[in-house]
Amino acid sequence: MTFDLTEIFSVTLILFSVIDILGSIPFIILIRKREGKIQADKDRIAQVLLNLLTNAIKYSPDSDGIEVFVENNKESATITVKDYGIGIDSKDHIRIFERFYRAEGKSEQTFPGFGIGLFIASEIVQRHNGSISVQSEKGKGSVFTVSIPIKSEPNQEQ
Repeated sequence: MTFDLTEIFSVTLILFSVIDILGSIPFIILIRKREGKIQADKDRIAQVLLNLLTNAIKYSPDSDGIEVFVENNKESATITVKDYGIGIDSKDHIRIFERFYRAEGKSEQTFPGFGIGLFIASEIVQRHNGSISVQSEKGKGSVFTVSIPIKSEPNQEQ
């Protein structure tokens, strides 16, 4: 299915505003867009976004907000989710996308989960010929970046 990545944002963020009744975490969204559409499974890409936002909220209990960036260029569409939560130790970066992997540490034991959300997100992204990465430092939050190749519509100026 070919769709504009920004289409899934409004539905996903409305869902989060309903779910996040207790926390009221503000989202800062920055969209830089060029013409072009992603050829992907819309529901699966929405699931990736949902997993990243859920983790950002869960691991940022004392945060003032979460930033979400969407940007298209000629080759790919990129989603970036940035939080100001507990962060991930650099030794865990390589394994964070493995099935059932959970970072070890005193603070991580207080958060529920099975360690499959990032694994599922990674599998979905890889099956769409994309990439997913993390930049994080313990105690300073995390930045997750997903890039998915786009299919440019014919006769569009870019």
